[in-house]
Amino acid sequence: MKVLVLTADANTLIYHRGDLIRDFAAHGCEVVTSAAEDYPHVRSYVEAAGGRHLPIRMVRRE
Repeated sequence: MKVLVLTADANTLIYHRGDLIRDFAAHGCEVVTSAAEDYPHVRSYVEAAGGRHLPIRMVRRE
């Protein structure tokens, strides 16, 4: 199974979705995270949890 975790703020991948990413990876899922930012600490965290991080372009408008 493949899982995509998408968020506008990359830091939420660690602070709000970290357990979810680890659990999916521990159960054999291919986990890909994506956010507008490509912070080194987020990429390292996601990779250590068993996933991979791909930044995407997002345009925030009001």
